[in-house]
Amino acid sequence: MPFFDKRTSLLLVFLPGIAAAQNLGTKADLAGKTATSTGPGPFIQMLLALGVVLLILKFALPKLAGKLHKKIVTPLNSTLKVEESAQFAGGALYVVSAKNKSMLLSVSNTGVQYLADLTDPHPLPEPPLFMEVLHKEVERPEMPVMAIVNEDSADRHKAQEALARLARLVG
Repeated sequence: MPFFDKRTSLLLVFLPGIAAAQNLGTKADLAGKTATSTGPGPFIQMLLALGVVLLILKFALPKLAGKLHKKIVTPLNSTLKVEESAQFAGGALYVVSAKNKSMLLSVSNTGVQYLADLTDPHPLPEPPLFMEVLHKEVERPEMPVMAIVNEDSADRHKAQEALARLARLVG
């Protein structure tokens, strides 16, 4: 691991330059004369100002832009849900579900535009909830295994073999 990270090394490069730029012809001297533009002072001052601007653009602006970005927020029990989103230069794309219909929307400064219907034409049925299945099984009277098997002797023989294997496994 290096001793200095990027930010520390940039700071160490620019701090001595900023301190030196204060005395390089940027202020009027004590006699009241105006500063002249001779020497390397104004050039170094311009480079330092450019460096500060670049640092602000590199580190501070993305954090500020992230705080200014407004996200779409829906209540927890809402039928309107934002499933996915993607940002691009002019706006954002959203996959939105509303009342069992999925849509692809484009949101920009000019407005909202409907792009496509993403609803599955053959949706799978909703699986039953665990508690519903449990209550149904508890309420059902217990049936003997032999009553489940058809009257066919081959099925009865397979069921008896399975019961015998289970009895051996159990003990």
